[in-house]
Amino acid sequence: MASGWDARPPWRPGRLPLLLCLLLLLLLLWNPARAAHIKKAEATTTTTSAGAEADEGQFNRYYHEEELGSVLREAAAAGPPGLARLFSIGSSVEGRPLWVLRLTAGLGPPPPDGDSGPDAAGPLLPGRPQVKLVGNMHGDETVSRQVLIYLARELAAGYRRGDPRIVRLLNTTDVYVLPSLNPDGFERAREGDCGLSDSGPPGASGRDNSRGRDLNRSFPDQFSTGEPPGLDEVPEVRALMDWIRRNKFVLSGNLHGGSVVASYPFDDSPEHKATGIYSKTSDDEVFKYLAKAYASNHPIMKTGTPHCPGDEDETFKDGITNGAHWYDVEGGMQDYNYVWANCFEITLELSCCKYPPASQLRQEWENNRESLITLIEKVHIGVKGFVKDTVTGSGLENATISVAGINHNITTGRFGDFHRLLVPGTYNITAVSTGYMPLTINNIIVKEGPATKVNFSLRPTVTSVIPDTTEVVVTASTVALPNLAGTQSFHQPIQPKDFHHHHFPDMEIFLRRFANEYPNITRLYSLGKSVESRELYVMEISDNPGVHEPGEPEFKYIGNMHGNEVVGRELLLNLIEYLCKNFGTDPEVTDLVRSTRIHLMPSMNPDGYEKSQEGDSVSVIGRNNSNNFDLNRNFPDQFFQITDPTQPETIAVMSWMKSYPFVLSANLHGGSLVVNYPFDDDEQGLATYSKSPDDAVFQQIALSYSKENSQMFQGRPCKNMYPNEYFPHGITNGASWYNVPGGMQDWNYLQTNCFEVTIELGCVKYPFEKDLPKFWEQNRRSLIQFMKQVHQGVKGFVLDATDGRGILNATISVAEINHPVTTYKTGDYWRLLVPGTYKITASARGYNPVTKNVTVRSEGAIQVNFTLVRSSADSSNESKKGKGDSTNTDDVSDPTTKEFEALIKDLSAENGLEGLMLRSSSNLALYRYHSYKDLSEFLRGLVMNYPHITNLTNLGQSSEYRHIWSLEISNKPNISEPEEPKIRFVAGIHGNAPVGTELLLALAEFLCLNYKKNPAVTQLVDRTRIVIVPSLNPDGRERAQEKDCTSKRGQTNARGKDLDTDFTSKGSITSRTDRYIFSLPPPPYTRVVKYTCAHVLYVYVDLKESFLLT
Repeated sequence: MASGWDARPPWRPGRLPLLLCLLLLLLLLWNPARAAHIKKAEATTTTTSAGAEADEGQFNRYYHEEELGSVLREAAAAGPPGLARLFSIGSSVEGRPLWVLRLTAGLGPPPPDGDSGPDAAGPLLPGRPQVKLVGNMHGDETVSRQVLIYLARELAAGYRRGDPRIVRLLNTTDVYVLPSLNPDGFERAREGDCGLSDSGPPGASGRDNSRGRDLNRSFPDQFSTGEPPGLDEVPEVRALMDWIRRNKFVLSGNLHGGSVVASYPFDDSPEHKATGIYSKTSDDEVFKYLAKAYASNHPIMKTGTPHCPGDEDETFKDGITNGAHWYDVEGGMQDYNYVWANCFEITLELSCCKYPPASQLRQEWENNRESLITLIEKVHIGVKGFVKDTVTGSGLENATISVAGINHNITTGRFGDFHRLLVPGTYNITAVSTGYMPLTINNIIVKEGPATKVNFSLRPTVTSVIPDTTEVVVTASTVALPNLAGTQSFHQPIQPKDFHHHHFPDMEIFLRRFANEYPNITRLYSLGKSVESRELYVMEISDNPGVHEPGEPEFKYIGNMHGNEVVGRELLLNLIEYLCKNFGTDPEVTDLVRSTRIHLMPSMNPDGYEKSQEGDSVSVIGRNNSNNFDLNRNFPDQFFQITDPTQPETIAVMSWMKSYPFVLSANLHGGSLVVNYPFDDDEQGLATYSKSPDDAVFQQIALSYSKENSQMFQGRPCKNMYPNEYFPHGITNGASWYNVPGGMQDWNYLQTNCFEVTIELGCVKYPFEKDLPKFWEQNRRSLIQFMKQVHQGVKGFVLDATDGRGILNATISVAEINHPVTTYKTGDYWRLLVPGTYKITASARGYNPVTKNVTVRSEGAIQVNFTLVRSSADSSNESKKGKGDSTNTDDVSDPTTKEFEALIKDLSAENGLEGLMLRSSSNLALYRYHSYKDLSEFLRGLVMNYPHITNLTNLGQSSEYRHIWSLEISNKPNISEPEEPKIRFVAGIHGNAPVGTELLLALAEFLCLNYKKNPAVTQLVDRTRIVIVPSLNPDGRERAQEKDCTSKRGQTNARGKDLDTDFTSKGSITSRTDRYIFSLPPPPYTRVVKYTCAHVLYVYVDLKESFLLT
């Protein structure tokens, strides 16, 4: 971690004059144990060059380029066959190979293509952690280059001679040694140059690469103040980054020279103060542990006082330092490893003199030998294991491993294996993978020494829409107000270069590549799988990916809904490349990404695409999905009953649309050239203009696309195919063109807050590859301008006057436009409107509505916030008091009190819960039974959406290891208040009588939905601790069958026990500390209805099976 030429003055007050430094150098030659050195200077001085001839294998010479490869081959040959593999990860600017020697047992014979190519490194080994050591990043810091060669010899020879420690290490560890990342710089550097002089231009010392770039300032940086050098300038950095991405390194050392200390992340801070800022990672304790492991075994480093010339007074407690606290390094390699990879890297300064005479190399090896081996061994601390699919038993690659309380996740390797470095302690660890239910294992004890083994077995889910698990909480006043409409740019943006048809594997690689290369602005996720199990990928592009930022609208493009209409698929891949490559440099793209959360789905029908044929203009081959259904006739329709079964792709997309607050969308098709807007059909099924309430808005957003596409705007797109077709200004009402029942765009508008249009991109459905650049050129401005329309109209927040919190699902209504929209989780809303003056009303259940007159202009959305007062009688009572009225607010005539008492009576009465849920059924999903998996997801969904009033705990496990869930609903969940009454509901004691389970799930959702909206429910939750155990016998529930109303199948648990008769006494369940405000009426229960049909679920209810109040 040596500083750049301009990062820190090479000569500081107190540095010795040049003559005195040269004298010190002579003294050092007489006393090699204390090498002359200088910390982090960039200057160079030329002394003597290494010219002494010595036999190979000796310590008295440096290995230059012509020898390095052969020396590494000899080191590999020192071990037995199958232990070592030499390969190159790329080349330097001047074409020198970047050699890596891999050392681990069981590699097998080398590949036939030698030391280059994708297979040169050999296959990865399941469960074996990867460690890398990188040296000579600065060409003039040379000790690392040599000691890594000596280390390779030591490991190979030690394994051959049977050294127990080394045999154990290489049998369990995958070690990679890269002696020189900057071989060009090394060839320019001069032996004996300790970096004492400040003469000479940058790069003359050999520090930088051949293009004058400091490799340790050339990596992407989380706190970057500017762009790092282009990777074409630093092919060494490009090669290393590509190598890191292809592997799952766990631990790394970056070996430098110029001081004697172990430095750990972060290397810089947001302030970029030159020195003195401790920039702490989430794994600060782990990094200190690793740094101390190295320093404590180094005879000079462990003293903390290296006494480097010019810095004689510099001290490092325990021989370690936080990087930024020492001095700020922007663009360093160690931070890149931690932030953008799984890898924990520390930087090791090995000697004060950067390029000491070769006569000192033996001593440097002795100083570092034990430290290097100890550091490699530390890859085995913490927790390790596998994440596997419960059904197939196969490992899950790229599953996320998160540790509670540590804000840094890692991901699994190719075989589902993981190694999570942790210091001794007790941890709760969660494994999460797209398409699987997350699993948390609590109280994992990590001890000093070998890692604790922990394996995760994840159950697949039905769909895999990734929910918003993170929310940023802000007030309305903090939301930025971008002015995208007026963005001007004289910058020439970078245009896409990848113009070819992407079949599914190619598309998948493309998406993963951009997600990997631009992790700060991208998130790749899947909505689920197609009929043929292809992932339905979505690429999110945002300056805060994975997070809904309150006040920021969400936008989506969907392509390739018809498999043989492929232009949209390719344009969205082009758009991903365009946005990623221009973010941070092009003002228009940067403003758009920073102010909008963009979701791009290149292919909704990947199965159909694989069946279609290039050059197709009019056929239907590949149009439908693999079940031969047209996905754009598969959505519920306002005018017609859609009888076709809903397809997996349709279900996944509908679930997605319900999960995110999309404001604007376009569905990209082919076969014509026009923007088509709702409605797509009418009541008679005729081709006639079917106007939506927002017809003016739809015309405006449709024109924003067509007017940027000159051919589309002319309105006569396919003269040879459809000579009589004319679309004024390139837009049309859908039903006026032709009738489409079951279309996606109408469903968006009617069932969500999202305004969607359908864009036909060209007359040829599957054009030849050579024409793809033309399509990008015709549509690139249209794609950007259409996205900007998400910032038109009105936006803002609806807030509770009492506590200032946002109100979820408040309604925003515009007078004379019969289409309300609703608020999202933090009360934020967006309402697209054309310029004009409007009367806008915000309302919410339990609140007094507020109406405002708003003038909308064309320059961008105007922000209008609403603050609603709860509609209780308190305010009127206060008013009466002020007029001398002696009204008692506690009087039973208070409607809130009456409503609260009525709710209590409902819950206390026989069949009261059934009646309450019946009356609320319009807002609740009482249409099916929940399996154990569905029940678990439902409960987690409640906690995710209502975290302030819910807490989910696991009471234990059933005989078949299913969780017994307990959901607490309270205004202070998980905080004990002894004086607060507690209600406990328990259901599902008989697995074949799940009606009670369903009622309790409905009750839980009812309470969450109505908290802060219904005064009685709010009082109940604020004054009571409600605990719901919906399924006490999940094993029996899984065996029971729907519509089997008399069978005893599933009544008992997995061991044949009837849980209703298995308690030692009825009173043994009750906690004496619990207080209950009501209980069940006494037996007998006359009705015995067990497993009813789902569609009459809330008609036949056995109250005993509905809940047991302990």
